Amino acid sequence: MTASTLDELLSIAGLLIWLAILAVVVVTAYRQIHPYKVVGHSPSMGLIGIRWRDEPDRTHWLTPAHLQQQAGEHR
Repeated sequence: MTASTLDELLSIAGLLIWLAILAVVVVTAYRQIHPYKVVGHSPSMGLIGIRWRDEPDRTHWLTPAHLQQQAGEHR
């Protein structure tokens, strides 16, 4: 292996590590902004079915206004 080949491999490895760190930061920020997952809608009743990330087995049905209030309190 020549020095230039090693330099190319190290720069590619550095780029992959940087992209992995960036992906972790983006996912963490998204989970803090949206501590819930939307799992359903009931247009006739105006409700949104959500699951909090720390309670994945329980579905809550909330109005959009109530969801914003609960999301603010749940962080």
